Amino acid sequence: MKKVWLLLTLALTLAVPFSGSVYAGPGPGSGQTETLSALVENWTESDIHTEVDAAPLPTADPEKKVYLTFDDGPDPVWSPQILAVLRKYQAHATFFMIGRNAATFQDTVVQIASDGNTLANHSYNHYDLTMLDFLGFSLEVGDTEQSIRNALKDHPELLSQVTKCLRPPYGKSNESVYAYAMRMGYSISMWNLDTRDWAGTEPEDILAAFISKLQPDRVILFHDGGEDRQNTVEALDLVLHELIMQGYEILPYCTEAGQAIIGG
Repeated sequence: MKKVWLLLTLALTLAVPFSGSVYAGPGPGSGQTETLSALVENWTESDIHTEVDAAPLPTADPEKKVYLTFDDGPDPVWSPQILAVLRKYQAHATFFMIGRNAATFQDTVVQIASDGNTLANHSYNHYDLTMLDFLGFSLEVGDTEQSIRNALKDHPELLSQVTKCLRPPYGKSNESVYAYAMRMGYSISMWNLDTRDWAGTEPEDILAAFISKLQPDRVILFHDGGEDRQNTVEALDLVLHELIMQGYEILPYCTEAGQAIIGG
């Protein structure tokens, strides 16, 4: 794109009458004459210096923190695209993984953890945990943790990013779910700002609703699996830009120590 712009600019410049020399290189007969198109074609990115650089991002306000979470992954298509947006803004998140997905897409689990994000539990089959006895609950949660750890078996340095945070599917919990989770050493980790990306909401509408609800200590819910998440990828870019421009620090919800940063 830069080459096209430069070529057009130079062509317009040459088309305007003027006095003086434009190109001070070797003249006719030197054997080194180059056409304008050849000159442009030979230029590289390092030869082109633009004067328009990105403005420095605002410094985060220590009193303004939000916590970013993703449910229903990992997904080999959408999770990497979401990771690319997070890297763009130097942000990190907690990914609440479905066990069967973690078992199937192990490379994606590794990629998520390698980027500095924390990993958490969203059950193995996305069942309503309130309908299960302790045996069923322990299988859903225990098998998910094992699937995540198995995905990282060749990367022991990443195991510390597997947390003891549990987000029940559909956000449904009761006294039994809390008791079972505590029995297995887990903390229940919910959200308080739903972007509704799961509803197929347009990115601009997600942003508008998000801004209207934004305040410090919000736990933000996005999704990186389950279905087409193109709107999520686009909305995430808008949301992170807004957060940074407002001076927010963007953090994972669950720490590497395994507990939610603020009450779930």
